[in-house]
Amino acid sequence: MHGFALNIEPDMTYFDSIIPCGITDKSVTSLSREGIDASMAEASK
Repeated sequence: MHGFALNIEPDMTYFDSIIPCGITDKSVTSLSREGIDASMAEASK
């Protein structure tokens, strides 16, 4: 089973000790890390 998460501006260190979905050659990112400035309200629309 796979899921989806829309990371807006998390503390990325929380992801240092996990391998999401067992995919070792990809990393976790967020909107802010990708240069997108969005609030929780904007992202929920």
